[in-house]
Amino acid sequence: MDPPTVAVQPDGSSLFCWRIRFAGCTPSMGACCPTLAADLWKVGFRVVKSCTASLLGGSLDDGALPQATYVETAPGAWDANVKVTSLRLDAASVGSTGNRSVCIQMAAPCGDLPALCGNPEGRCDLYQSNQGQTCCPTCRGMGTQFPPQFPPFQPAA
Repeated sequence: MDPPTVAVQPDGSSLFCWRIRFAGCTPSMGACCPTLAADLWKVGFRVVKSCTASLLGGSLDDGALPQATYVETAPGAWDANVKVTSLRLDAASVGSTGNRSVCIQMAAPCGDLPALCGNPEGRCDLYQSNQGQTCCPTCRGMGTQFPPQFPPFQPAA
């Protein structure tokens, strides 16, 4: 995935879009690469928990195709996961040109990446999973490939 673009909408909200590119799979990438290449179902974004009230929705292709979007939070945590799901993408539909994007639309006060991601660099962690949720690579900061070359996320004990 490419670094996000941010577009201010007529209502003052911000549309954050991450372009998806299929970079191909090699044996060194492990089993998740071909799994996600065949079935990219969900992308999740780690955001500041207080920003979840500002979520207006998720979409594909720069807001053109609304998608199911939901939030998961844990009691006492500073962060939350915004999940855009039911994507039904694969390597053939994504390609290598970046013509597809996954987007979330946020209202104030979370209309810029530093506020949304909770760091001055504006880097949100993200993950991608297949429909069966057997592959969930996590990208720290910003991924640059679909599927990414990272091992599955291991939560802290």
